[in-house]
Order: sequence, then C-alpha cells, then structure tokens
Amino acid sequence: SASSVRYRVENFVFGAPDAHQNPRNYHDFLVDFAACTVRELNAEDLQGQEQYRVLVCRDRSRLTFTTSTPGKTPVEYDWVFGDGGRTISGAYRQGGTFGPSVGGVR
Repeated sequence: SASSVRYRVENFVFGAPDAHQNPRNYHDFLVDFAACTVRELNAEDLQGQEQYRVLVCRDRSRLTFTTSTPGKTPVEYDWVFGDGGRTISGAYRQGGTFGPSVGGVR
C-alpha cells in the first residue's frame, strides 16, 4: 500500500564459514505499520507461497513476525527500529540457524 516502507535486512549466521556470507544474505521487505502487515519481496511471495504471521507491531519501533514457505523451515524475525523507523537492529532464527538481522530503509 501507499503507507508501506521498503526495508533491506542482512541476516548473519553465527559461526558460519565464509561460503554462507558471500554473497551477502540480503532480504527485502515491505512493512505497513498502519495495517500491521509485512511482505517479503521474493519469488515465493510473488507466487503466493509465502505466508506471514505478525506477532508484535508497534509503529516504527518494534516488529516480530514469522515467514512460512512450503517445504522450508519457518523464519522468525524480531526487530527493533531506530531513527524514527529508518533503521533495524534485531535477530532472526530459522531452525538451528540464528543470528543478527540488521538493516534499514531501502
């Protein structure tokens, strides 16, 4: 929607060999705080396969949500927003893989 903001985050993997960090692990999302919705800008979403469950939605300050795609382990995100909603610092978890999730307005 018109009130959606595009964010790019990078998910880092703790203890991962360099092969997991190159290329960079970027993910682009559209967040609409007015509607408390999030969408990932990827092929699975475009095909209608990715589902989202928003758990916490506080305008430009906090967002926790889970993404689910058939055949893949769900990804849990927990973000805190700074600079009036321009930056993200947080974490992600996908099964046994977890680490920082950082980024900002794209």
